[in-house]
Amino acid sequence: MDNPRIPKPEKIRTLEGTTNGWGWIDHRLKWFWDDMTQEELLLYTYLITSSDKDGCCWDSCRQMTRVLKMGPKSLITARGMLEERGLIACKKDDLSQRIIYQLLSLPIETNQPVEIPLKKKLLKKNAAKDNAGSVPQPLSDDQHQRNLLHLSSIQEIINKH
Repeated sequence: MDNPRIPKPEKIRTLEGTTNGWGWIDHRLKWFWDDMTQEELLLYTYLITSSDKDGCCWDSCRQMTRVLKMGPKSLITARGMLEERGLIACKKDDLSQRIIYQLLSLPIETNQPVEIPLKKKLLKKNAAKDNAGSVPQPLSDDQHQRNLLHLSSIQEIINKH
């Protein structure tokens, strides 16, 4: 298909004249869409539109949950997932006690499949089930050992039959 005609060529979007100078979405973000939750996409878009020229945003959690129409737990879960994906970095400001969000360069160089660890897929399923956005807690070493013993006993039973 040839390039389509621009409906309003006199109004082509530019970053000139903006005070913040941020405000674009890297087209490679679409490589993450299938694995991202709705809350992650909302939060990421909010951060893009609210960040300064360095990609930093320090809006309060109350402001974000109000605008994004999501609860604090969902916001915290989305923030954690975006951090794990390497899309943002967060740090608590000692003076204001607010979380400072920083948008990072996308962690991919070429159009290659992005490997998302199993934990992220589990979190996405759990968030869809209960919509509470709770994060599964890691197993203790003791629980992990008990699970391994249980699996060994099951394997022995299977091998006997």
